[in-house]
Amino acid sequence: ELNGVGGSASASGSDEDEEDEEKVSLAEYLALKKQMERESKTKEKAVLALKAVDASAKKYQQQYKKLQANVKTQLSIMRGTGESTKKDSSKNQENLQFLLEAAEERVRALEGGDAATMASSAELREEGIARLMREIEGLQEEKRQLAERASMGEVEADNLREEHS
Repeated sequence: ELNGVGGSASASGSDEDEEDEEKVSLAEYLALKKQMERESKTKEKAVLALKAVDASAKKYQQQYKKLQANVKTQLSIMRGTGESTKKDSSKNQENLQFLLEAAEERVRALEGGDAATMASSAELREEGIARLMREIEGLQEEKRQLAERASMGEVEADNLREEHS
């Protein structure tokens, strides 16, 4: 015989009281068992939901790190481009200044008719043109490198878009 959770049968009580107590005790036991099963299922659902949220958080964290690395790469490219643009502007300004001085020297030579000055002016002009040619070649190489970097950046961006889809 099962005795209830609430107490045990007394030796002095009647048989009928004992049966009522056992029936109540069995009903209480079944109700508690059913409640524990429900709570266990609820707990299992909560654990599964927590695992899903944790996996999702890890996925988003990885995506964030990739995006952050991509942004850092793009920023460094932009900084490098900005610095090279400043250097290029400075070089262009120097070259233009050099050509201007050569042109002024040529004008002075033409006004004065000095053959030696005209010869040195031609040399300066040739040197200035050679400088500009080297500058143009350098800029073309830089343009090629920037186009290559941009292409790599586009590939990275496409890969990130595919990952997010």
